[in-house]
Amino acid sequence: MINKLIATDLDGTFWTDDKRFNEVKFENLLDHLEAVGGHFVVSTGNDRATVDRVMNKFIGRFDYVVNNGAQIITKENHTVGLHKIGHDLSAEIYRTILSMDVQLEHGIVFVTDRVGYMFSSDRGQGNLAYIMEDEFPELQSIDSVKDINEEILKIIIRVSEGVAESVMDNIQASVRNAAHVTTSGYGAIDIVPANTNKAVGLAELAKYYNLSLSQELVAFGDGRNDLEMLQVADTGYAMPNGDQELVKVFPTAHSDNNHDGVLDTLLLR
Repeated sequence: MINKLIATDLDGTFWTDDKRFNEVKFENLLDHLEAVGGHFVVSTGNDRATVDRVMNKFIGRFDYVVNNGAQIITKENHTVGLHKIGHDLSAEIYRTILSMDVQLEHGIVFVTDRVGYMFSSDRGQGNLAYIMEDEFPELQSIDSVKDINEEILKIIIRVSEGVAESVMDNIQASVRNAAHVTTSGYGAIDIVPANTNKAVGLAELAKYYNLSLSQELVAFGDGRNDLEMLQVADTGYAMPNGDQELVKVFPTAHSDNNHDGVLDTLLLR
């Protein structure tokens, strides 16, 4: 049995470690879903451009909850929701991060619905600078947040995993309820608009399609930014390779992300 709404995280969940997935099994799943009027949703911290680069063959057959719930788009390219941080708050968050005694592993990235922006002085800084250059091939340089002529949906930083928790707590305390600070693990930190997460984005998409999360949604995730999504689902699966706090609470997928865990769990239901 396949539910009408399936949502999955990508990195560490649906995608293998080298950003691949079993295209034959995925096409079979999409065929089943489409036959019953169902929807496959990529629910990820990635931006849409990154998703489309990896899943180019299937564009138009899945929906998007991207940027950790800040952007919701249907398979027909209709924007259902767009949650914005705002330039003034973004500048305040930038100053807060710079004031902290912490080593950033790459520059601070401001993400819009189209591209990423980074201060010119941050380009190439940090031992993981190449990651953002790879993730945002058209990364733009700026000298001020005011140089960004688009709505800001998310801010990305990365620190060593050992200090990530305290950094997140400090940023959240600084912004109070004006923004939401989350992580996908490994020291990667996303700052998104207030009251924004994958569950909120999926609720907006489900409302658009007149579906019920508690009755129709099957969800898969491996990190803490997947928690809310797994909690609201009819059935939420943690990846066996994922955060142990999730594995303790939710049933685990058939296998890990490198062995078709999401697809095999669904196709064997």
